[in-house]
Amino acid sequence: MGNLANTIPFTELWERLLTMGRVDVPNNEDYAKGFINDTYTRTLPRMVDWDPLVKESFLTMTPYYNTGTVTVAAGATAVVGVGTVWTSGMLATEGYKIKFAGNDNVYDFTYTAATTATISPALSQATDLTSVSYTIFKDEYQLASDFNRLLMNGSVYVYSGGRVQDIIEEIPRDEFREEYSPEASDPIYRVMLTRTHGTTGNRLIRVNPPPKKAYVYPYEYIQLVTPMTDYSVGDVAVTNASAVVTGTSTYFLANAAAGDYFRVDSNGVGNSSKWYRILSVDSNTQITLETVFGEYTEAGLTYHISKAPTALPYPFHEFILYESVLKLTVEQGDTVIQAIATERDRILSDLKKSYKLRRTNVQYSVDDDGLRSWQ
Repeated sequence: MGNLANTIPFTELWERLLTMGRVDVPNNEDYAKGFINDTYTRTLPRMVDWDPLVKESFLTMTPYYNTGTVTVAAGATAVVGVGTVWTSGMLATEGYKIKFAGNDNVYDFTYTAATTATISPALSQATDLTSVSYTIFKDEYQLASDFNRLLMNGSVYVYSGGRVQDIIEEIPRDEFREEYSPEASDPIYRVMLTRTHGTTGNRLIRVNPPPKKAYVYPYEYIQLVTPMTDYSVGDVAVTNASAVVTGTSTYFLANAAAGDYFRVDSNGVGNSSKWYRILSVDSNTQITLETVFGEYTEAGLTYHISKAPTALPYPFHEFILYESVLKLTVEQGDTVIQAIATERDRILSDLKKSYKLRRTNVQYSVDDDGLRSWQ
């Protein structure tokens, strides 16, 4: 294999995939890259709650609001408040809803002024609501920008007295709606993933019952994994015992970054690649390596700059390769599939032993994580 002890860069992965899958190289690079990235960004994150992919964040609840009274005409969408101080953030697009006394439905609520708002749909009854009490609540919250999915056995933590009281699992939409309650209460005990937020693109989570107070709920999640890329436009000149690489017709600033891997193709490809980690990208035509270049001084060379599957430790890199080969050989009806599947299963078994997230009955103290606090 390549010279790196703890990483297999993207370029080496797809080159080795083509070799192991016995596929002609010239016309199938994109084909191989697709298998590698699909395994890295989709297959692995869906399989297990891998500990290296688990991150933590928190949801800060918005307290319900019920000051004053409201009047709404039958079949109308306009709401008029008396003694209300509604605020500009109370918008249906931000997850705000309203429940009127004397009406069973829950409506989306959108602020227009401190004492006026609109609802959707229109008030569903034949008589007006006049000077009735109400509750405005927010039951949708943005998740982290790199959120992929919740953990399989529950992600949202309910704390009481500095100790875990409950772990809330995601439930299906149908079950969430069947058990839904519009009455504000603490703590929450149902969560459901919903749409994405229109302005940020973040995924939203819906909670129930609607919160009464500004409690903080820590949650764990599997992070999004960014697809890998590589770059090989132009050519390069390298100097023995120098860390500086000079490019011709290259655009390094937009296509390389510190921490990426550099290789001169004539010094080995695929299983025999000789990689150097990039220290800095200095301009469109210059990069600096972390260590000096150890081969011959030459110019006009083809090269690759490659990302690597660094969201996961090295043992996963081998799995990415074998899983991708398995997908490729299945598609081709290759007869060597059984041997590849056996090796893939062996690697997966070892990964689960070392990196699968385990839950225990240990009660965590609030001191374990500053975010793990209700108040």
